[in-house]
Amino acid sequence: MKAGSTVRDRQREDTRQRIYEAAIAVFRRDGFATARIEDIARSAGVSHGSFYFHFPTKDDVLFQHHRELDQRVVAVLSALPEDAPLRGLLDTLCAAFSLEWERDSSLVPDLAAAMIRKGMVRTPPAEMSPVGRLLTERFRLAADRGELGRALPMEWLCSILLGQLFTTTIA
Repeated sequence: MKAGSTVRDRQREDTRQRIYEAAIAVFRRDGFATARIEDIARSAGVSHGSFYFHFPTKDDVLFQHHRELDQRVVAVLSALPEDAPLRGLLDTLCAAFSLEWERDSSLVPDLAAAMIRKGMVRTPPAEMSPVGRLLTERFRLAADRGELGRALPMEWLCSILLGQLFTTTIA
């Protein structure tokens, strides 16, 4: 919560978090497609309207879930020194993604479908994702050290890599 936030702001954020946690629990229990807003709202102790105030669609809950996953992966990658060898960075990335996806394997296909519906798969990861931005920068540093060629723009390499990781995960 930001400094200077009001009690109302904190309550709003607490409610959003409660709804989010309830939704993820219902998705895991019932499956995303069959999860009902009524069940999520009841589990969170809020009205239907409160759900829709915080999350216009069930997809938006998944996008929040993806942002949190992204933040955890960024934290893992950021712990590596900037001059870490590219191979170590890629091994760490694969391990971090694998751990995250295994934890929520039942939600991965639904997240992929939601991202396709939203057109997010057409957006280069370096433009939309903290992981994409961090990887692009680390790829540039690796290229500067001579560990990586420059035949393609680093953003493209990042998009290709993350696309392949995601595709492998949902296959």
